[in-house]
Amino acid sequence: MAGTTCPIPPGANFTYIMQAKDQIGTYYYFPLLAFHKAAGGFGGIRVLGRPQIPVPFPPPAADYTALIGDWYRANHTDLRYVLDSGKAIGFPDGLLINGRGPNGYTFTVQPDKTYRFRITNVGLAASLNIRFQGHTMKLVEVEGSHTMQTTYSSLDVHLGQSYSVLLTADQPAFDYAVVVSTRFTTKIVGDWTFGSTPHPRKCSLTYLQGPNEMEPSIPKGIG
Repeated sequence: MAGTTCPIPPGANFTYIMQAKDQIGTYYYFPLLAFHKAAGGFGGIRVLGRPQIPVPFPPPAADYTALIGDWYRANHTDLRYVLDSGKAIGFPDGLLINGRGPNGYTFTVQPDKTYRFRITNVGLAASLNIRFQGHTMKLVEVEGSHTMQTTYSSLDVHLGQSYSVLLTADQPAFDYAVVVSTRFTTKIVGDWTFGSTPHPRKCSLTYLQGPNEMEPSIPKGIG
């Protein structure tokens, strides 16, 4: 952040030491200089609680991070110039999950086990909706605060927001789509757009010991 530390020179590194205290939960980091966030300068942060402090849900089988965000074909320097000129950067060209495009990421699960997904919208402009085909999500934490545990079939995640959900692998052992799409927009972007057809599938939720086949009915994006 300008005014607190100097920028890190190319080829150098910088170690930042902080005390998290009681701020447990799901967060993320990104730089505020030179619009490097648009070039992929971000990542997830997990602040774990002390072992003696109880958590209001059983330990999950695994803890996954899902960084979802919009993507632009333009270079981040060009996007910065547009913003510095007082203009909007426009509608995104696609969406990413953990920095990857169509079918580029897989979360593996075992039948009848429950998993924690830490979901953060690391994008630049768009509110996003996420859902796991055929599965529900139980919301358990929002940026360090444990919530009333409510079950959702899909979840809206606005810019900079971080949620934790629990997902139980209670469906037949196939591969299921993890679908992310833009929210509250007249045009829905759910993946790379080929011609005028949006392809909402972003990555897959893969059951171990399954046939490695996709469940056939891939859901459409929610606008």
